Amino acid sequence: MRFLDKILDCKRTILLILCFIFIWGALAYLKIPKESSPDIKIPVINIETIHKGISPEDAESLLIKPLEQELKSIDGIKEMTSTAYEGGANVTLQFHAGFDDKKALANVREKVESAKSSFPADTDDPKIEEISFSQFPVLLINIFGDIPKRSLFRISENLKKDIEALPSVLNATISGKQEEIIEIILKSSILQQYGLLNSRFISSITSSNTSISAGKIETATGSFPIKTAGTFKTMADIFNLPLLTDAMGGQRITDVAEINRTFVDPTSIARNNGQSAVTIKILKRTGENILETVAAVREIVDKNKETWPKTLQVSYAADESEHIWEMIQDLQNELISAVILVMLIIIFSLGYRSSLLVGIAIPGSFLMGILILSAQGHTLNTVVLFSLILSIGMLVDGSIIVVEYADREISKGVDKALAFKISARRMFWPVVTSIITVVMAFLPLLFWPGIVGQFMRYLPITLIATLLSSILMALVFIPTLGSYWARKSPKETPKKLTESSKYTDIYVGLLEKALNYPWVVLSSSLGLLIAVLVIFSFYGKGVEFFPDIEPDSGYIKIKALGNLSLNEKDRIIKKVEEKLLKRTDLKTVLSHIGKREGPDSQDEIGLIFIEFMPWQDRPKVKTIIESIHDSVKDVPGVIIEDELNKGGPGQDKPINIQFSSSNDESLNAYINSFILFLKKQKGIRQIEDNRSPPGIEWRLNIDKFKASQYKVDWQQIGDAIKVLTNGVKLGAFRPDDSLEEIDIILRYPIDERRLSNFSEMVVPTPIGAVPLSNFVKKTYGKRTSFLHRSKGERAYTVKADVSSETLVQLQLDTIKNYLTTHSTKGIKVTIKGEDEDQKETKDFLVKAFGTAIFLIILILVTQFNSFYSMAIILSSVVMSTIGVLLGLLIRGMPFGIVMGGIGIIALSGIIVSNNIILIDTYNTLRKEGLDIREAILRAGALRLRPVILTKLTTVLGLLPIMLGLNIDYLNLVIEIGAPSTQWWSMLATAIVFGVLFASPLTLLVTPCALMVKKRWFVINKKD
Repeated sequence: MRFLDKILDCKRTILLILCFIFIWGALAYLKIPKESSPDIKIPVINIETIHKGISPEDAESLLIKPLEQELKSIDGIKEMTSTAYEGGANVTLQFHAGFDDKKALANVREKVESAKSSFPADTDDPKIEEISFSQFPVLLINIFGDIPKRSLFRISENLKKDIEALPSVLNATISGKQEEIIEIILKSSILQQYGLLNSRFISSITSSNTSISAGKIETATGSFPIKTAGTFKTMADIFNLPLLTDAMGGQRITDVAEINRTFVDPTSIARNNGQSAVTIKILKRTGENILETVAAVREIVDKNKETWPKTLQVSYAADESEHIWEMIQDLQNELISAVILVMLIIIFSLGYRSSLLVGIAIPGSFLMGILILSAQGHTLNTVVLFSLILSIGMLVDGSIIVVEYADREISKGVDKALAFKISARRMFWPVVTSIITVVMAFLPLLFWPGIVGQFMRYLPITLIATLLSSILMALVFIPTLGSYWARKSPKETPKKLTESSKYTDIYVGLLEKALNYPWVVLSSSLGLLIAVLVIFSFYGKGVEFFPDIEPDSGYIKIKALGNLSLNEKDRIIKKVEEKLLKRTDLKTVLSHIGKREGPDSQDEIGLIFIEFMPWQDRPKVKTIIESIHDSVKDVPGVIIEDELNKGGPGQDKPINIQFSSSNDESLNAYINSFILFLKKQKGIRQIEDNRSPPGIEWRLNIDKFKASQYKVDWQQIGDAIKVLTNGVKLGAFRPDDSLEEIDIILRYPIDERRLSNFSEMVVPTPIGAVPLSNFVKKTYGKRTSFLHRSKGERAYTVKADVSSETLVQLQLDTIKNYLTTHSTKGIKVTIKGEDEDQKETKDFLVKAFGTAIFLIILILVTQFNSFYSMAIILSSVVMSTIGVLLGLLIRGMPFGIVMGGIGIIALSGIIVSNNIILIDTYNTLRKEGLDIREAILRAGALRLRPVILTKLTTVLGLLPIMLGLNIDYLNLVIEIGAPSTQWWSMLATAIVFGVLFASPLTLLVTPCALMVKKRWFVINKKD
């Protein structure tokens, strides 16, 4: 260990580096971007293609199929699903975990560009979007008040422009705003009398709004550019537009039409706490600090408010900075509590000076870990903060071992500087090996696939960074500080180590009795393991995928059947909204009335975003949601569903079953029978499927042969119908007071926009005006709103929620049994959602555990050069699961696939580390010539204090999280059940009870296993 001696001789250099670590680490902690959830890449790319007015059937044929044909050749696609709906189509590509997002995005853009040549005319360019957690809003700004609509929209646009100028803001989108249009209103009688609805009339308007390039004139005296006033600049340009028709020459458009600058017909309505509002949704850039971003946005809003009318108000909702700050404060309080508890037990055991040395390892390792995270471009989030709490008990292990050994050397009369040098040399390999085994336990988690893996990978990253930092703290920084601060050598000779305390004497006496019956101790431990496994299988609470936490916000979906108008939808939702506004447990109620664009809206007529009051000032969300459902029961014909923001990597309903077939009739019948089965199951709620809801639609069937006889082209027919509905677009212009182009629309007056007027409509032809009804027939039929596809064929999905009293896994097992016994030829069933994620996670964690054990085996065999010692240590890992299962039984908790799996993997490293120290001490004493039994007793006595200390520090570090205890040291408030602790309570329970049960394993079972080796050796020798 000469290299270690040389390092420890450079004391001033080491102290200077330590100061730099504390300063740089503190600055990194202040500057590192802070988020509530990790900013992860979701392996999904979405392609949205809009074609206004296109039917779902045509969208499937003309948009989806060309896209599918091109996209299916891209490598790495796990699943491709498509949805055709009224007005567009959506194709979603889910890639395998670990995909190269940049390469995948480039490939998708290339294939989409190739497919565009097959699209119909007037199809918008496809919008390609990579999904990530950073695309969820960090703030909602609601602007409302008694001012004209145009002024409200202009103010919101200006505010949006200022906010988007911030470097940390990705974009800001406005909802609740209506687009402006120039509306040219022509009565049907004028259109028919003068035959205005023809190509010449329309082209006369569009050509008048065209910029003409007139060039320039070269003369002997110079070059002069020629400009023509072509495009519309003001409303007056439109008013003075001449009409070029055969029947009306030399007249202006204002002579026959009414022209208004107005807004498009609303398709949705937005309200904030009952008042009409415009909402601006703020998205931040990846890696930016949410706290700073939201603060900068609020500052811009405050600055703009100075110029707003006094009647205009602003409010904020879904403020992620508030949630993050609360989360950071809660977890910082947990961190402080853990440090205080750990320091108290160290002070009690090692004394004031030694505990200060060990205590420095905590902030030192933390700050070194933060420096590493910051250098790698990571953020500070919930997972990172909990990982720091989890690491407290583990990162002090090495320092405790070094300080405790040095303390013993000082007690023998050795100089404190030399004592710490001896301790660092003697405990170098035990400390390095014990900490590296813990690192090896977490190392496989770095390769966790899928969204859950991307979310949880911050845990191994943080733990590995802090644990590796703790090696430097234990072997370099603590010995250096100890040479200055440790207590001086006592003058009196200390007592024998086996008689150092009453507790040691008790333990040694108990160990002597256990060594007399080692087989009994070992078989009893094995029997206890089997008994606990059997008891848990009968009385355990089952299995869960991810912890169920208390949400801070959510959505209330309102569904209703029928072809409802916007006013009818508004009237229904107002009844629900009024009931919500009366509640005192809701902070914000944002209503969106009208169908959302996209494949998931189905029969939804509105969506209400609700934000709950702080968790301390309200009942449990479960109680609030039940009360909301009860309060709206009297609203007729309405289905209410809740969708809560529970955090974590998954937000969809836990039951998600996909059915696909080439036969639509049998597919629909099978889905109906399955939904009927679900409705009979207790604990299953909010069942929905993505088939088109029942409804009717009007269809206009064109007799192409008759239309050709009248020499009527398709554009004329389409324009004639559009005038009756949404209007015909004649062009666009950009006035000086608008940031965007305004469409010019030709349409009928509002009182003539009725379906009954269709029979009176005529189109100009070479032989005169002809009624449309001559070659266009009006019929009606079943409405198709959505068509879903998966892997090239029709596919539909049934989703459902599970009540809080029921475990998802139990319901999934029942569903799987039903699907197996009711399988139908030609119908493919795929269980997706939580079951798919759970299976993927379980498979990975089993592999990760196996990999961790293999890596630990390599380290143990290398350290001890003994398969028997390795087997003893690994058996303690298996036996520690007794504590995990007992803890879950005592606390009435289910076994979590994610958190429980991580807990067992963590235990494999924690348990191994103390066994390494014990067996290493035993081997050293054997080399000194002690008998096996005496060496076991001496090793147990010598390692009792560090083993108990390292175990207690781990337990006490996680105890506040396990109990959900939050102490606000600034305001002197004690809270129990904070949402920030709910994610980690199960993981903390697994580790705390596992470690508590592992202590007697290390102190009694491991020595008995060593004793068995002696007896086995003696028997073989006699034979």
